[in-house]
Amino acid sequence: MINTFRNPEDKNRPCHVAEPVKKQLGAAALILTTILMVAAVLIMIYAANFSMLQQKSSTNQKSNNQAFEAAQAGLQFGLVYLTKNASAIIATKSGGFINYGPSDTNLTNVTLANGSKFSVVYTNPTANNYDLIQITSTGTASDGTGTHTVQELAQSVSGASLPGTITTRSNVVASGNVSVTGNYAVDAGGSISTSGHVNFSSTNPNDTNLTNMSADDLFTAITGVSKITMQAQSTYYPNSSGVNYSNLSGNVWINSSVSLAGNTTVGSAANPVLLVVNGNFSGSGTVAFYGLLYVTGTTSLSGTFDLHGGLISEGQITMSGTAATYDSGILKKVLTGTGTYAKVPGSWKDF
Repeated sequence: MINTFRNPEDKNRPCHVAEPVKKQLGAAALILTTILMVAAVLIMIYAANFSMLQQKSSTNQKSNNQAFEAAQAGLQFGLVYLTKNASAIIATKSGGFINYGPSDTNLTNVTLANGSKFSVVYTNPTANNYDLIQITSTGTASDGTGTHTVQELAQSVSGASLPGTITTRSNVVASGNVSVTGNYAVDAGGSISTSGHVNFSSTNPNDTNLTNMSADDLFTAITGVSKITMQAQSTYYPNSSGVNYSNLSGNVWINSSVSLAGNTTVGSAANPVLLVVNGNFSGSGTVAFYGLLYVTGTTSLSGTFDLHGGLISEGQITMSGTAATYDSGILKKVLTGTGTYAKVPGSWKDF
């Protein structure tokens, strides 16, 4: 029988057969550990970068949203501001176009409660058409890193209608060399009496449309807005003291009676005036008036009072030695920009 057992003398001798296996296992463990460590480091770096990217993306999104909301706020503000200041805005036109806003501190870099800002600019897409206004609003985030621009069109919805040359809810008394021309040259809710060399190209006495209309309704029918709104839209004078009539422009509200005498020119054919006198009006001497004169009380004209446009008086009109000519072009310029503006559906744009 063959002895297959190890020599008893070799029982304490180390077994060298397992050494290579141990070395291989150790190397494999080292490599695996290194790979795991590298993977862990890569995961940590990726997680850190992803976190930073998410934070940056979130900050950018917040900034963009803030800028967009500021732009929207500017658009809403711009529509209201246009209604209140349309005449002043349109008066800045040059070559048939307006570009209003950058120099107006009420419209440029307006700061909101959260620190964001908006700026509004008004333009008109079509030359000499001021009934359709384009409002552009640019919002800026509070940290200044994000901007957003929105735009929409606003259409004038004024109810204004062109009046005749001379209109009153009361009577007209004319004498001397008075000449008034135009369609419905003299329209009165009461009587029209003349003496001397009076020349009215047409008359419409006892107009029931006027007599049945309240003073406030007449004002709204002519201008398209209420007296309260017109006063808010106008350059306001609490009384006539210190008013320089030669420098008036746009809409003007004088909250008292007015006596205009001497050699005076109010407005011009290019820039007529809508003058509201909340009281009685007296004009004498040599006066040239371009625009629409609205008087809530009585009106007395004498001397050489050249009216280029129209006169509306809620009380009686007395004229002597007066020449008045109707100019629909001037009245259209005056009444453009009165009334309210409304958004044009489908015109909103997001840039």
